[in-house]
Amino acid sequence: MKIQWFHYEKEGYFLSVKNLNEPIESLNPLYLRITHFNRNIDKIIGFLLDRYLQYLDIIPLRECIFSILRETIMNAVKANQKRVIFREAGWDIKDPSQYETGMEKFKEKLISKKDLYADLLEQNGLYVLVTFGFNQNSFLLKVANNVGLLPEEDQRIQERISKARTYNNLSEVFENHGDESEGAGLGLAMSLLMLKNEGIEGDSYRIKSEEEITSAYIKIPFEFKKKIPIFRKRGRFFPSWIICPLFPTM
Repeated sequence: MKIQWFHYEKEGYFLSVKNLNEPIESLNPLYLRITHFNRNIDKIIGFLLDRYLQYLDIIPLRECIFSILRETIMNAVKANQKRVIFREAGWDIKDPSQYETGMEKFKEKLISKKDLYADLLEQNGLYVLVTFGFNQNSFLLKVANNVGLLPEEDQRIQERISKARTYNNLSEVFENHGDESEGAGLGLAMSLLMLKNEGIEGDSYRIKSEEEITSAYIKIPFEFKKKIPIFRKRGRFFPSWIICPLFPTM
């Protein structure tokens, strides 16, 4: 699927729409493409999310959805940054000994040469694509970055997600969150707990890596409203013509 992009150069991102004031119905789906993360991007993510949540009448979930979306986007950017740092240093990311050495230097290099690596991400064609959309049943978010996961990275992330789904309170999160070398530890666990406390579980969050694309899916089913008193008092009708948006192939 080919997307027409509008470059917001000063802010540092691309959008699939020129006028953000268009009705939400015409922004289904909407795509945001970034290479790095900054305050402007944080702001536009919050703005777009608020528009969808208000339209879909699920604004009380704003805090937990924004938290998990932001965490996921930052992790995707970090994954791209890691690939660039390994490439520039000449380390083989698939070599266990070089991987261990590289991870020790990763945070140090990222902090000391932040601006340099932001430019290198763009030069190397590495980016993160965020998709906003909805259908009759769910609010749908997808965060994809164009690097694949190593088998051990994938296994570690899947184990982390599975473990996070078992937490019932914050004390369990703080006691059990483990290795955060991939940047998806405590923050992700807390975000999933927030969703769980709103009655949203199951496949609400999943990560899938295929070849050179890693995608995180966030699904907020409207069915959860029946479980929460504040939503049982309100209703929302979604016409039958609303269909599930197609996510682009990067």
